Amino acid sequence: MSDEDAGEIEYHPKRRANLAAKCPRHPKKDWRPLVARAWDAGWWCEWGGNYVRCWPPDKSTPAVSLPSTPSSSRTLENYTKKMERAGLPKR
Repeated sequence: MSDEDAGEIEYHPKRRANLAAKCPRHPKKDWRPLVARAWDAGWWCEWGGNYVRCWPPDKSTPAVSLPSTPSSSRTLENYTKKMERAGLPKR
């Protein structure tokens, strides 16, 4: 890998196939930066029912479903850590 390739973002195949797609908006304002962070990192995110599902570029890693009605104050922190374990770059 050359130095030029090191800064490139790896995109999920659906992102490459849908270049005009836009990042979905989570209904909770506090969660929108997490979805935008995943989108900017090359993940594919889509709204489905009561969840925003986010798939990392690495197809061997399962998707993470972000609930639209979180049940506790720690839910956002827990899902942030879950997405980081799935490959989302840390801030």
